[in-house]
Amino acid sequence: MENLNTFLKNKKIKYYDTISSKIEENFHHFANENCKAINPADINEILDSDSFEEEEGYTLDDLFLEDPSTTFYRGKYKGEYFFGIKSINTHYIFSNQDIDFSDIPEYENHYYDKMQWLLLDFQAVDTFEYMGKEINCEQIDNEIQKIEGEHATRYIFKINDKNVAGIQVKNNIIENIFTANDYREKGLAKMLINTAKEDFPELQHSNVKTELGEKMASKIKL
Repeated sequence: MENLNTFLKNKKIKYYDTISSKIEENFHHFANENCKAINPADINEILDSDSFEEEEGYTLDDLFLEDPSTTFYRGKYKGEYFFGIKSINTHYIFSNQDIDFSDIPEYENHYYDKMQWLLLDFQAVDTFEYMGKEINCEQIDNEIQKIEGEHATRYIFKINDKNVAGIQVKNNIIENIFTANDYREKGLAKMLINTAKEDFPELQHSNVKTELGEKMASKIKL
């Protein structure tokens, strides 16, 4: 199997198909666990936009203008490369191979808390909207991981190799905090904030908080 660079050098990726509703049910989770978000600026170098416009009746640029949170990602399944575009309303898949996605794993929870993106791994698909391209991932210690993106930095707390708490810092402000239900009230967010303060000495809580965020801010003084 040729490597990705050779693959991209030899041919642009053609529009393959939209994902069927049956596959879409699990594909969101599948993409987050198996694919990597990449910079949409590279899209015209990689994808055959003409084949997309012929099929859909509008351009890839139109899609990104309509939904700025649209995410471009790459993956490999059954030995074949594919690229995806995820927007609010739909998923598109590009490949030069007829890949059968009908047997991707089933996930018990088809969707999750909106803030759970904070717990996703480095360069996961759903992180791009909030972080831009994630550039660097550093293991601070056995439990805490630091991920730097184009627009922000996030810190993740791991227990038994599972991401259970996360915070996002942008411009010295704690923009987002999330802890999985089973791990709340254990001081994990506070440990992440203390770690972040080593990188951002002037760290502050955001002025915009949820009810839960207000309670947490009142407990964690900066």
